[in-house]
Amino acid sequence: MDEQKKTVIQRWMVKADHDLITARVMLENDPSVTDTICFHAQQCVEKAHIPHFFPRSKVSPFPHMTL
Repeated sequence: MDEQKKTVIQRWMVKADHDLITARVMLENDPSVTDTICFHAQQCVEKAHIPHFFPRSKVSPFPHMTL
């Protein structure tokens, strides 16, 4: 895998980590906002799946254009 793809994958994993951290913090501090917690959890999963498609696709900063 070339360096450009590795860099893009690392960036998406950082974004996924940020969504997971946000969901955890919100859950600990105000569990009543379940819709927002679920949104960030879903975003984390979606962003974490992007690297699985990158080795077979062109590099794109837009996840829905990688397939």
